[in-house]
Amino acid sequence: MKVLLVVWWLIKIIGILLGSIVGFLLIIGMIILFTPIHYEFGLEKMDSMLIQFKITWLHRFLQYKYTWRQNDHDQKQVYFLGRKKTESSSLPSRDGKKASSVEKEKKNIERSQKETKETIQIKNNKKVEINHLSKNKDEEEISQEQEEIMKREKVLWKKIKQYPYKKELVKEVYSLIKDLLHAIFPNQYKVDWEFGLEDPANTGYILGLVSMISPFFGENVHIKGNFQKEVMKGSVKGEGKIQAGVLIKRILIFAWHPPVRTLIKMYLKQRKEGEENGK
Repeated sequence: MKVLLVVWWLIKIIGILLGSIVGFLLIIGMIILFTPIHYEFGLEKMDSMLIQFKITWLHRFLQYKYTWRQNDHDQKQVYFLGRKKTESSSLPSRDGKKASSVEKEKKNIERSQKETKETIQIKNNKKVEINHLSKNKDEEEISQEQEEIMKREKVLWKKIKQYPYKKELVKEVYSLIKDLLHAIFPNQYKVDWEFGLEDPANTGYILGLVSMISPFFGENVHIKGNFQKEVMKGSVKGEGKIQAGVLIKRILIFAWHPPVRTLIKMYLKQRKEGEENGK
């Protein structure tokens, strides 16, 4: 009886541990799927250009910042639980790049001088022998690969001709792309930009095209044309949210539609037949 009780308690403990691990993994999975990733971006062009990008997840549990300024250094910062964990910055130095390139050239020249003529001749002879042997093998392999590719292309073309839901598939792909872009695009944005080209006629032409497109973006887009001087300045700001669960849900709905299911079945069937023929 004591042995059975010990076994029973061990089973209970193992079950509790497994249940807690599974529950913990489910909670983490739900958090990852349904907690949105918040992002912000900004571009500012006045005398110099400034680009900023920030990603925040789980209410500043994890945060990443990137800043780039023209003629200056770029900064990358990672925050965990509100505390800065890593920080990296790189300063572009043209003189350093030139010096390093000169040093590399000198090292390459020294290495080439160290190699004697005899070793170079031996290497060339070996390369010639290897090339003669490998050419024949490569030609045979290429011819076999080309034949296999031609066969696969013929089979694919036949399958495409037999596929009955071409128009429906195009509609489903279009709706999927539209839904994914809607889920990824920023919820809030603002554009204030002024531009002027060397030729005022080109400025007016581009401004006319912009005025045709701008009503689709709402009242937050303000683009002005300068016909007196050549200029390019302004700011672009935006923020949005990306939720992994929403993206996965829309992809699964897309894959469940009959045209897509039929295409997936045809692909899997053809792949299975190809593996069987290869065996």
